Amino acid sequence: MAGVGGGSKYLTGFKDADKDVLVKIVKLSQGRKTRGRKGDWKQYVAGVNRKRGGSDNDPAKHPVDVLASFVQTFTKPEDIDMVKRARKWARRTENLKLLGDTQPGPKSPEQELVRLTQAHPLFQQLYNFPSYHEGWIISKRERKINVPERIISLDCEMVDCEGGEAQIVKICAVDRNCDILIDELVLPNKKVVDYLTPITGVKAEDLEGVSLTQEAVQRMVKKILSPGTILVGHSLDHDLSVLKIDHQRVIDTAFIFQPKTWASTHLPSLVNLCKAVLRYDFREEGKPHNCLDDAIVPMRLVLHRLEHGLEEYDITQSKRVKKDSVSKLFLHKLPNFLTVTDLQTLFTAEFPCEIQEITVKSQHKTGSTYAVFRSREEADSAFEQLQGLHAVDSFGFPQKTVAMTVRTLDNSSKSAEIQVRKMVNFTTPIVKLQNRDFGDASLMNSMIDTSRKRLLPGNEDESRVAKRGKFEELPGAVNYGALSLPTGVHMLQGGAFGGFQSFGGVPNTVVPTGILPSGYQVLCPCGHFQELHCAKLELAKAHVELQLRNIEVNRLQQLVTALSHRERLS
Repeated sequence: MAGVGGGSKYLTGFKDADKDVLVKIVKLSQGRKTRGRKGDWKQYVAGVNRKRGGSDNDPAKHPVDVLASFVQTFTKPEDIDMVKRARKWARRTENLKLLGDTQPGPKSPEQELVRLTQAHPLFQQLYNFPSYHEGWIISKRERKINVPERIISLDCEMVDCEGGEAQIVKICAVDRNCDILIDELVLPNKKVVDYLTPITGVKAEDLEGVSLTQEAVQRMVKKILSPGTILVGHSLDHDLSVLKIDHQRVIDTAFIFQPKTWASTHLPSLVNLCKAVLRYDFREEGKPHNCLDDAIVPMRLVLHRLEHGLEEYDITQSKRVKKDSVSKLFLHKLPNFLTVTDLQTLFTAEFPCEIQEITVKSQHKTGSTYAVFRSREEADSAFEQLQGLHAVDSFGFPQKTVAMTVRTLDNSSKSAEIQVRKMVNFTTPIVKLQNRDFGDASLMNSMIDTSRKRLLPGNEDESRVAKRGKFEELPGAVNYGALSLPTGVHMLQGGAFGGFQSFGGVPNTVVPTGILPSGYQVLCPCGHFQELHCAKLELAKAHVELQLRNIEVNRLQQLVTALSHRERLS
């Protein structure tokens, strides 16, 4: 191998197990336009390819000895420092995978919550920061046993800047007693393209006279992160990523309070956690975030968990939707090469729609828009016709991941995966019952009485059926669902079947409360609804279809028996 440039120990000693980090170093050097004694990577590998008869410039397709030989040609201190950071990052990442970033000595309750956070399926993905890049800080671990653990809760508000970069505009941190450690506005060092005022509450004029820089706030946070400090927050990976601080001893309230029945990617919001666990509402709907509140609430959640242990909470993600939004589909995570014309091809002429202008947020580097249909029914039908992976978003809204292939301006073909989401689910309030036949509670109750008689097989105790409940006339009565009921079929709310509802026109047919098969509508005036999951919906559909099929089979069997009997008589 070539001699080691600069005589640095960080350029030597590579093994076969270091292939991944070597590939990362070479790719970083390409981005930095690093030149060693034999030129940049493209020039260096051209010579290698001539000798070996190859033609590939992809670092991942070259062996360790070629990658290591190129790295050893580095001579500039900043390039050697880049290799040093990358190798330290790789070694630290591997150690965290094997051991976890844990505190030696006795296990404390706080450390158990750190371990619980690190055990979450998303932890390795979200907290695997690129701290090998310049400008990042890696916090130190406390290796002494008898050092008291310190807990700090932190929250940042971010703005969108030029180049698609998010930068901090407000930061707050509190200690275990919720005493304020940091409460500062921060000056972005790039031109702001969007202050995101409806979220941050910050306007351009609020930063007049502010002198705290991004680098200064990073040092400020580093100073309070003494070795062994546990950092608390809600989806804290976002804050640490913008701060460029790699700190692994964290308690993420989005992880430790996630219901076991939820998918790992379905995380509870801080607002709903506060309502469910702490029993109060700290943010008014439609109001900007209060950065200090967003730091205090996670700390209170953690202290509650430490005091009360693991409890089951009814964490309901709810989101009100305006009436004029129900005829829309929300299209998001749109790559920047997609156009309105491309998106129009998703939907058939049977369900015409208008695709609104695509909005791009530089922080996310992807766009979003709405497909506006003539009615909610057409929006629902268009969604059902889309081919894609069916799931739900964090609010329980049905969503599909749809693959697209489009032609770009240079006539090349590009593939993309986008998200298409419905604007309503079975838990979403939509329209009040006004001027409708079913708006009258007495009429609805008379329908229930009729349905009861249909459901009573012989001498069934009517008092038991009565437990299914009556509709009450409530001022906040709302209408859910879009599809019409078959003639004579009514929906009963509540009781005798233990959380199941009954269809009046089909004897002994029940489905889970709030879940409807295709082709049915629920008219429900109650004010509370359970969050639904797509799997439960499919189960409910299959359940009803099976029972309807069984009924049809029984009818056919009776017909066959009758016809056979008639044939024998003749």
